[in-house]
Amino acid sequence: MTRPVPARLVKLSVALAAALLLPPAPPAPRAQGEQTPEERPRLEHGLDEGYPPWHLPSDAPAAELDALRARWEAIHEELKTTESEFAGTYWEGGEMRQHVVRFAPRSGFVIVHVYENFAVTDFSYGGVEVTPSEIIFRVEREQQGESSDKQPRTTPRRWVAARWMRSNYLVPAESISDFGDYVAGLGAFNDLNGPCCEFTPFLASPARVEPGGDFERPVVPARYERFIKRPVEATIRRVGRKRRVKDYGSEGELYSHLHRTATLTPVRIDAGSRHGVRRGLLFRLTGPPGTSGFEQYLKITRVRPDSSDGVVVRDLDDDGRETFYDRDADKHVALPPVAAGTRVTTRPR
Repeated sequence: MTRPVPARLVKLSVALAAALLLPPAPPAPRAQGEQTPEERPRLEHGLDEGYPPWHLPSDAPAAELDALRARWEAIHEELKTTESEFAGTYWEGGEMRQHVVRFAPRSGFVIVHVYENFAVTDFSYGGVEVTPSEIIFRVEREQQGESSDKQPRTTPRRWVAARWMRSNYLVPAESISDFGDYVAGLGAFNDLNGPCCEFTPFLASPARVEPGGDFERPVVPARYERFIKRPVEATIRRVGRKRRVKDYGSEGELYSHLHRTATLTPVRIDAGSRHGVRRGLLFRLTGPPGTSGFEQYLKITRVRPDSSDGVVVRDLDDDGRETFYDRDADKHVALPPVAAGTRVTTRPR
């Protein structure tokens, strides 16, 4: 919650006051051939009725835009009948930028980069070859933009299909070790157990699973199983006296966060360096349902071979209470006291 900024009186100069009384300047004339927003080409994505069709890059050749639309629609039609368990539409990213991949074995693939669910900023498309261990993209039109490190953006050619929990994942083969860290909540992705980052770091799509089905250990092709890591899991064995703090900072590889008011509850867990615990590691408490790292998490402060000490960090609301938002009940509910016997894990939700 941001603090209010004190209001300040501002004295306007005579010149500025006069400028404010002038009529607004007329809009700059449109360059010859320049398209208005209404005239720009669009893609009828059909993914979410709450969002309008995506605007397409106005500088892309019309033939490429037509091919993009045709490929998108062909994949859409094939997805209605295909028996391929991993064919589908995959998303990664956050609220501002999304990376969308759609593929089907016969119709090929499309990749689009979308800004604010409004405009496609880059795209590629081509054919697909499905093998027992990989999905191969045969690029026919390459992306034209740059990556975050200012290098030309290229489409990965080799992909690994994975299933974990209730989602399918499409992972570039060169990133499968990072995916192994992600599903275990280790490496940079350990930050997701704390007050960090609402985004999807890998392309994901709802899996076709039986009702009640859940794959706690990721399923990947045999040649890639060695990259899948196990989360660190433990039990709280001792609980100390809670204290209230202000301006408590947490900082990781992906974020830095300041808790304005919080409580710290000292705990000891039954896992240490022999189990992969290190100082600063973040754990998620396994209950109650609906909570996330934004309400509470365990931060390790001291490590021994077979046990570790840390603090359970909980934000306080405006009334000084430890609460979480229960989506099912659509209201804030009090968190239960930290108790011995509570299970903790590095595995993200």
